[in-house]
Amino acid sequence: MFKIFLRPISIILAATIVSGILGIALIYKTSSDKAENKNGAVDNSLPSVSTDKDYERPLCVLIIGTDKVSGLADVIMLASFDKNTKKACVLQIPRDTYAEYGSSYVKINGVLKFLGEKEMCTFFEEAMGIELDGYISLELEGFRALVDTLGGVEMNVERSLKYSDPTQGLYIDLRAGEQVLNGKQAEMLVRYRSGYARGDLDRLDMQKRFLAAFFVTLKEKITPFNIYSVASSALPYLKTNIPAVELVSIGLSVISMKSEDISIATLAGEDTVSSISGGSFYVVSSPSAAEIMMQYFGAHDNEFDKNGYFLHPTLENFKKIYHKRIENRVFSADELK
Repeated sequence: MFKIFLRPISIILAATIVSGILGIALIYKTSSDKAENKNGAVDNSLPSVSTDKDYERPLCVLIIGTDKVSGLADVIMLASFDKNTKKACVLQIPRDTYAEYGSSYVKINGVLKFLGEKEMCTFFEEAMGIELDGYISLELEGFRALVDTLGGVEMNVERSLKYSDPTQGLYIDLRAGEQVLNGKQAEMLVRYRSGYARGDLDRLDMQKRFLAAFFVTLKEKITPFNIYSVASSALPYLKTNIPAVELVSIGLSVISMKSEDISIATLAGEDTVSSISGGSFYVVSSPSAAEIMMQYFGAHDNEFDKNGYFLHPTLENFKKIYHKRIENRVFSADELK
């Protein structure tokens, strides 16, 4: 009887402790680190996000997976946590998404390099017509460390994956089959895209499956006894401007959720080629994106992309996709297991 009672309590306690440790440690880290702004001045102020929420809208966070070598965002996701319905949504933003933000980069993965995390939040608020409560940015090293600390993630890899790019220091060699992926192997899985028929879109589908498997692993393996090591493994590679109280809230919300209450989707759109540069781009479907922003992220009608960040001014094939309604394919984490 004691064991039956302990398991659910341990999960909730674990979520509270790990979120609290991360929150307190991040605040300490932010206050003690010296960061220079663009003018060379030292800024020791704590980043802050208002915690005075009305809860009529979900808590929304920008999640960034960074590639330190290139300085680009390798993974971009928006996550919402509805504290009233106890449901969450993770929306993947394809890295090749066309977006205009005033630089030589026109693919959205360059926003991080050009603007930095805080201004990247502002960009997504204006582009998506939503209010963000902050960002969480994790380097690839932190991702690997987190998976290793949890003892790996069990996945069925449907095909062998092989790829080599010495310029990025990226070497992928992963066998097919059911297996427990360590941190390095998990990175191979979520970064591989060159051999897929749809390139980055197929990679995003694989990432959906990994997120679902990771969620199951987290619920099964996190305990009061490994909380500190889990928090410590990710902390050196993590940046956020979310206060400790919100980190605790997010952690509690996610860990206490059922798989069927977590929705995962990719921002609707289509691949196309620019007749100007010859480059391949992913163009957002404006009607579909506006719909998912209202359904899961608390946006109001007619707020999506009011400044036309995702609309190319001259290319007709870009405009056609932008104005086209494309089905929003939303999966629950339970479906993806």
